[in-house]
Amino acid sequence: SGQSLKSLNASSGHLALILSSIFGLLLLVLFILFLTWCRVQKQKHLPLRGEIPTRIV
Repeated sequence: SGQSLKSLNASSGHLALILSSIFGLLLLVLFILFLTWCRVQKQKHLPLRGEIPTRIV
């Protein structure tokens, strides 16, 4: 019984480590996607601001 408890603890600790690393990677990917999205939005808005007055006029 003692050995099974030890193996359970080891596997759960390993799983927690894997989950935390995956979570960290996901956060990093989300952060990078957010930064690139902000840059794309800025690039989209810059020409639009110049075009809107000409369209109205």
